[in-house]
Amino acid sequence: MAKAFHEEVIEEIGTQTLARLGLNIFSLNTYGAYGASVTMSADSFRAYDRHRNNPNYHGQTFEELDIGQRNMQDALLNTGHKTYTTDTLADIKKVQGILASHKKLENLSPKDQAKVEHILAFYGDEVHHMDFSKLDDFARTNHNTTDTITLDKEGNVINTAQLKVIKDTKGLLEDRYLEAGVDLRMPYEDYKRHKENLEKMAASGGEQAQKAKQALDKLNANNTTNRWMCENPRATALMTQSVAAGAHMGQAGLSDAIVASLSTLASGIVWEIKDMYAKHPIDTDTSILERIKRLLSKTLEAFKAAFARGVGFGAIDVVVGIVGQIFKSVAGSLRQLWGAIRNAAKSIYNGIVSYIKGEIKSFRDLLKTILKSLFSAAWVVAAVGVEKGLEAKLAVIAPPLAPFVAPILAIVAGAFAVVASHRGIDMALDSLFGAFAARDRAKMRAEEIAQLVEVHLPALMAKREELETLIASTHQERLMALDACFRDYQVAYADCNDEEIYNALNGICQLYGGTLSIKNMQDVQKTLENPNRTGKLRW
Repeated sequence: MAKAFHEEVIEEIGTQTLARLGLNIFSLNTYGAYGASVTMSADSFRAYDRHRNNPNYHGQTFEELDIGQRNMQDALLNTGHKTYTTDTLADIKKVQGILASHKKLENLSPKDQAKVEHILAFYGDEVHHMDFSKLDDFARTNHNTTDTITLDKEGNVINTAQLKVIKDTKGLLEDRYLEAGVDLRMPYEDYKRHKENLEKMAASGGEQAQKAKQALDKLNANNTTNRWMCENPRATALMTQSVAAGAHMGQAGLSDAIVASLSTLASGIVWEIKDMYAKHPIDTDTSILERIKRLLSKTLEAFKAAFARGVGFGAIDVVVGIVGQIFKSVAGSLRQLWGAIRNAAKSIYNGIVSYIKGEIKSFRDLLKTILKSLFSAAWVVAAVGVEKGLEAKLAVIAPPLAPFVAPILAIVAGAFAVVASHRGIDMALDSLFGAFAARDRAKMRAEEIAQLVEVHLPALMAKREELETLIASTHQERLMALDACFRDYQVAYADCNDEEIYNALNGICQLYGGTLSIKNMQDVQKTLENPNRTGKLRW
């Protein structure tokens, strides 16, 4: 569905602002971070429920908290990286196999049913698209050396780690960890203690010193998780999710508010200037200071209203995440549906970025993107000249405001010009490619028909001749057989020969694949004496 003109103008204001100021004020990167926090909460609760009877359960919960925090950070920075535990990868792989085997989920054990439900709810995309050929043997439960791996957006392994929540530093010196090339990661207060102990071991000399040096090289801290958080994973996960939800709602509100206030400020300035110099001004006695105060008041009102609207939109994101946590059976479908609606309703795309990312599929859309990007780029340059001209004129009218108002007016003017040109490009290219498409479809259809006729016509002609011959031959044989049967019947009837009458009539039946069930009077008697018979005649 095509956007309204004013919506395109507001979108283009964002593009122009990005080009002029080097800042995309409308990027809602907190949405992905909040999604990562929802998954972290679900995984942390699941790990605690599965291992809480184990006195060392905090080692399992630390893994879930650590990867959740890393995924939140990567989502915020749009790196495309994602971190998983090896146990989770094993579960994803197992669910892939279950779905591929077409097993009925209700026939699985309760444990496997719960696993499938959790993985589909929070890792549905991985189940359908993850390529395990790049992961070697990492997708294994209770991996001997590795607890977590980080993948880039192409699915390549870029980091592996062994996560430890232990008190004895000597536990870090096991050969399997030191030889595997993995990082050793731990809560930050454990990191400080283990680092001091390893430094003492390294300084003491001997075989243990060499291992201590190796461990020091691999030692890393999680600077946001401490031991208390590992021991209380549910509270930690919920607090983290709440912080992520608040940040996302604030960012969503701020994005809408900046767009609305920028638009209000620019249009308000134009109206006030026009009113001041009109032949019959509405507010003849209104001073410039009062006009500025009124304009700022309107801008602030727009900011507040849009901020509330944006926060509400962010709140819907939060609610969708919470509903998915409660109702796991619909979580995957719910997030997929909301993602599609959300993208259509909210996302602001920059044409040239979409082209670079390969999001444009057809040649027509590619051409539109290139032309629109060229017009946008041209207006970024032209807007600089417009800005200078406006600044010179405004310097005469309101010198203190000129440096601030001129760029805003230039951006809005550029947005209007770009959107108007975009509409023209859309109309022209849609008409042109519509004609090309109709021509190509007709040509392709004609070629397909011609090819089919060329391939199959000789065979069809030969089969047609054979079929006509076979039909004529079969028909003639049937006529001759029928004629013979009727002649036999006529002779047998004249001679009162019951057996030949039966043979003649049975011959007619046999021509059509049947046979007479009654041959003589004994068969008639047997039929009439049948106790299950419903007819009126009796023997």
